[in-house]
Amino acid sequence: MAEIKINTRSPIYKKYQQYQLQKVVLDIYVYSGTKTTDRGTRKIRVEKIPTGTNDYVIFEVSEIIREYLEPTLDLPLDSNKGYIKWVELEATIT
Repeated sequence: MAEIKINTRSPIYKKYQQYQLQKVVLDIYVYSGTKTTDRGTRKIRVEKIPTGTNDYVIFEVSEIIREYLEPTLDLPLDSNKGYIKWVELEATIT
């Protein structure tokens, strides 16, 4: 899975496209700790259906993610567990 740095004050668009798309359900996880083991439970589920004759939907996720970020600063800064936040998106496309 590709990793990118997210700046939540800038728009982040995620497009899902499929022939005869009916609906996309997007589960968003926001967490801190170890990326591969601390994911926890879903923070929010967002659903979209395409409009008109479009075969795609576009989500703007930065505002959603920002709502779930709580700034913390644990000293000393020798571990990423407290101040690095991970975001994971899982899409179900029908």
